[in-house]
Amino acid sequence: MKTEDLRIGNYVKCVDGNIIRINKEDMMCILTQTYEVKPIPLKEEILLKCGFKCYAESGVSKGFSTGLNPVTNDYMLTLTWLKCFKSNQLEDYPFYKNGYHVVKYLHQLQNLYFALCGEEMEVNL
Repeated sequence: MKTEDLRIGNYVKCVDGNIIRINKEDMMCILTQTYEVKPIPLKEEILLKCGFKCYAESGVSKGFSTGLNPVTNDYMLTLTWLKCFKSNQLEDYPFYKNGYHVVKYLHQLQNLYFALCGEEMEVNL
């Protein structure tokens, strides 16, 4: 994880296992390497806790969405998770289909949501 990818409000995991929401003081400690944090891998349960809903499921993928785009009356943000053919389980990470950007971690999803919606994503861990 690159520290320059983090911003205030992102959720990360401390080395001791605690999950924190980064504030100004935390950011300074992270930037000066006073303490180390790790990204939170994005999983289906986290998406659901953050208000995403499964809008489509097929034999090869599962789609998740949140919000309503007032211009297009479509979903504000959608992620697609491919399924492994052998196990029929979800692959490691979903992707943002409009640009095929893999979203591996919660802080990346928070940043994408903020960039697209102009507001903080509600996170309920």
